[in-house]
Amino acid sequence: MPTISEINARFLHYIQSLDQQGADKLISNCLKAGLPPEQIITKIIMPAIDAIAEKQKNREVVVAQIYVMAKIAENEINKVLVEMPIKPRTKGTVIIGTPMGDYHGLGKKLVATFLRLADYQVMDLGLSVNHFDFVNMAIAFNAKIICVSALLLHTALGITEIRKELDSRGYNHIKIVVGGALFNFNPKLSNKYGADAMAPNALDAVRVVRELAGDF
Repeated sequence: MPTISEINARFLHYIQSLDQQGADKLISNCLKAGLPPEQIITKIIMPAIDAIAEKQKNREVVVAQIYVMAKIAENEINKVLVEMPIKPRTKGTVIIGTPMGDYHGLGKKLVATFLRLADYQVMDLGLSVNHFDFVNMAIAFNAKIICVSALLLHTALGITEIRKELDSRGYNHIKIVVGGALFNFNPKLSNKYGADAMAPNALDAVRVVRELAGDF
């Protein structure tokens, strides 16, 4: 069995080569070999996604390639998620979605999955969500945290609207956690848009939610 770093390098190669079959076979072999699903996601798939995001930042790949690469990664994540155990939700509710105009859901899906594994009840509102819906759902389900994943600068403005709506209704105790490529490139933007914290990846999102919600 190759090492995790070798598998990660091979998976990244398949994604960059737009080789769905190669990626599919590699991840299937990892599951057959008994690698824990969480490890496959955090040590193999997520690092490859981060590497692709860095290439996008440096304009080393075009948008069409990014789309195909993301679809390959999403297909493999879906395969691994099926193998992850279902646990009872014993902690509070977290609301998650992407802001209006943002249709990039891969990062959101990862965060939602890891929050559920950490025993949170996650209400996934989906893609391109109106700021009123974020706030209404948070109030309805007594959520302490709203997680918003944004890829684009103009869609991140929706986060500001969520904060304004919370404050205007007297629910400023509900915290906003943001993530996505936009904030990974410039973490300081999280404060600009009214967020309480920023998480660069799914594992950090769980840590940040725990800290803000007081769940240790």
